[in-house]
Amino acid sequence: MEQDNQNQKAKNNLLKKDHLVDLKYKAQLLFPTCIHIFEYENFESVKDELVQHVYEEKDRDPKGRILSNRGGWQSRDFVKDDKIFSLIEKIFCELPILNKGISFSLDCWFNINKKGSYNTKHVHPTSDFSGVFWLKTSMNCGNIVFESPHNFSSFIEIQSYTDKFKNDTGCTGGYFFNPIEGKMLIFPSSLEHEVQPNESDEDRISVSFNIKLLAEL
Repeated sequence: MEQDNQNQKAKNNLLKKDHLVDLKYKAQLLFPTCIHIFEYENFESVKDELVQHVYEEKDRDPKGRILSNRGGWQSRDFVKDDKIFSLIEKIFCELPILNKGISFSLDCWFNINKKGSYNTKHVHPTSDFSGVFWLKTSMNCGNIVFESPHNFSSFIEIQSYTDKFKNDTGCTGGYFFNPIEGKMLIFPSSLEHEVQPNESDEDRISVSFNIKLLAEL
């Protein structure tokens, strides 16, 4: 009797699949997490100068500091008249998507991840935007990996979607970016992220930064 019931349920499921209703479908994304991506044109013309600048800063303060970095070197926040500080400040000021008249404070620091170095999962509290600007990279030097802020509350929902839907919509448990020289990401400071181990024989050099909005919006 139990076997007959199972066979009937299987038959009913097949009948349902054979009589699907024709529907027009689309997914509308609400409340997205925005990752802003920039590419520095002609970066090769300034790369060597910027990389050398980072190494000079490391020579001045070889100890650096330890926060999320494991095995690598991280500088202390550097000053406003630094050439890279000014570049990041200018890029953010000229973002066409922001309301005019927004004022902000900016904190920047350098990262050198040698072979085997990585950064543990973390967020950037007390900031609104955070970002990374890659100056020197190589293959397998360590992707930056973001974790969905909905991983706990929507875990089952996320797992129910097909891989194609996840790829098309970004509705996934995590997402990574390959570090590319001259590329910059700006993202919400509350978004959890980590840097995978550098498996190459070359240093992975980047500038990270925090932006705190000051003006009333």
